[in-house]
Amino acid sequence: MEQDYVYLIEYSRVFAIGSTKANDLKTMTTFTNLLNVTMDFEMDLYRKYAEEFNISTEELDATEPSATMTVYTSYMT
Repeated sequence: MEQDYVYLIEYSRVFAIGSTKANDLKTMTTFTNLLNVTMDFEMDLYRKYAEEFNISTEELDATEPSATMTVYTSYMT
């Protein structure tokens, strides 16, 4: 669960980069909306699920990516 949370952070970076590199407002808006949903909905959902497993938000936020996660997400940005 903690590594999935780290993944969502990296996934959000992809949408942010997409927004900044977009060539038109429609594409920029699409990436911005995806970023917003991920940051506001998906990550909040993970925080709620983590709470059920006694994992605090502070613990999630302090999670360091595993070596596997780093390799997996390094190509994304």
